[in-house]
Amino acid sequence: MEIYGVDLEILIAAGTAILALSVWGLRKYKTVMADGKLTIDEILSSLDEAEDLIEDVEEAVDDVKEALDKEGEANE
Repeated sequence: MEIYGVDLEILIAAGTAILALSVWGLRKYKTVMADGKLTIDEILSSLDEAEDLIEDVEEAVDDVKEALDKEGEANE
């Protein structure tokens, strides 16, 4: 199944990656702010943890862009 020429599986993967990053961010915020204080070490640790999730989102979005570009080329 396709939506705007993009396989549904690609769109679901992109949405899942974005949702995973959002859920992780919310949980991390709650954990870090549980004591009401935020330290530089907590920020740096959070950034390190987020890198893999951000890369997953970037890859998923790139897949969607590539699929859209192919669809656009096919329609020209």
